[in-house]
Parts: sequence; C-alpha cells; structure tokens
Amino acid sequence: DQLIDHYRIDDDTWARLAGRLDEHQLDEVTFVVGTYTCLAMAFNSFGLQLQCLSQDADAMLELFADCLLNATLPADEVDKQRVVQIAGIEQQKEQPMFLAQENLRVLLYPGHPYRFNQSGTEQSVGGIAREDIEAHFKRLVVAGNLVLSIFGDITAGEARALAEKVFSNVPAGDAPKRDLAATSPSLPAR
Repeated sequence: DQLIDHYRIDDDTWARLAGRLDEHQLDEVTFVVGTYTCLAMAFNSFGLQLQCLSQDADAMLELFADCLLNATLPADEVDKQRVVQIAGIEQQKEQPMFLAQENLRVLLYPGHPYRFNQSGTEQSVGGIAREDIEAHFKRLVVAGNLVLSIFGDITAGEARALAEKVFSNVPAGDAPKRDLAATSPSLPAR
C-alpha cells in the first residue's frame, strides 16, 4: 500500500490556487493537506480522506482531486517505497498474530485473492514496475469506480456543485470487472 502513497501536485493546480490564495493561505493549504489527508487500503479498495474547514473546501477539494487524478508516481519515490514495503513484509513475518491470520486466510479463502497478504510478497513487490502501478491506478480511477462522500458544514447543493466542478474531468469508465469464482470456506473437521 505504500507504493501509491506519494502524490505530486502539478504546476497548473498550484498556479490556479496561487491565483486565488495569498501566501499565508497557500501555506495553510499545504499544512492542512499534509496533516489531514490519509490513504487507506483494503483487500478490494483504496480510499483517500480529506478533512478541512468548510471555508477551505473549494481549494482543498481542488487540491485533493489533483492528487487523485494527476498522480505522477515518480520512479524514485516508487523505488524508495518498494524498500519500505519489503521491510514491512519482512517485519510482519516476525509477528505470531500476523502468521496466524495469514494461515487462517489461506484456509478461509482457497482459490480467492483474499487469501493473499494485501502487502504482497518480497517477490511481488520487488518485481512490480512503476508502469504496472500506473496502469493499475488508471484502471481503478474512473468515473464508474469512484465514490465521493462530503459531509459537514456544507449544504447538499453546495457539495454537489463543488464535486461536479472539481471532479468534472474524471476519466470515463466502469468499475473493473472481477471474475472471481465463488469459494466456500474449507475448514478442517472438528
């Protein structure tokens, strides 16, 4: 999950923000983004979360959308995160609870992707190319595969207008098709 953790904000977005915000506000934007965004990963999804004040919603959501839609995935960052990811996988193998959960997943989900460690293996992480990550990311980040939730001190109309403005250039497409055979747990007899 660390491999897509680093995003770069493109020059066009900074220029648009700089045209609307003064230096102090830009500093606040970068501070807030650095403090209140997070990347969440699960077996079959990933998510980005942003928290900001309603008065900053326009600029923050534009920055947020830019991070999602224009992720550059620089090769040097991918290489750095690959080392971190592999170290994390090796560390997991030293934890008895992780080993027990890994064995349980194999028993519960034979033949299903849920049986795999979502962090990958040393071999899979070591062998994935930056281009593979980018292609996978582009398959996932399409209009038919995104969910946007906005809540707080904002009306439904304001949220809709803001979302339509900021996410109007999301690539068209449907959620990727998954061809997973139904599996039944294969638990040992008692």
